[in-house]
Amino acid sequence: MGNKVVMMAKRRHSLYYLDAQILIGHSDASQVDETMKWHSRLGHIDERALNELKRQKILSNPTSFKINHYEICLLGKSTKLPFPKGKHVSNMPLDYAHADLWGPSNTPIMGGARYFLSIIDDCSRLVWIYLLKQKSDAFKYFQRWCA
Repeated sequence: MGNKVVMMAKRRHSLYYLDAQILIGHSDASQVDETMKWHSRLGHIDERALNELKRQKILSNPTSFKINHYEICLLGKSTKLPFPKGKHVSNMPLDYAHADLWGPSNTPIMGGARYFLSIIDDCSRLVWIYLLKQKSDAFKYFQRWCA
């Protein structure tokens, strides 16, 4: 018998909040599903690969492996298509710049700033970061950058 930690994460907007509890004197070693145990240990491999390992007598299990797919496993194997190539090409520094205003952060950063303005030169990829206390300061910092 040993202690078991049960953890759940609940998503709120774009953040996950961890909710954990410790169960004392709990042991579920006899209840562990062999298929899922090997599926997890071997990097979430598929049923075909598990059955091949069984056929080669690397894994011994009297029945064939059948995996109950779950969201985390499927998301981990998913892929995203690359972004399309940009249509704009700049040949000279400062011909074209990208700007982004981020915030507010829940926790103030250096000097009480809660926002930041980033400006990226398309040609050189040089980046300027400005820390802002108020969102309304963005235009002032953009004008300073332009000067």
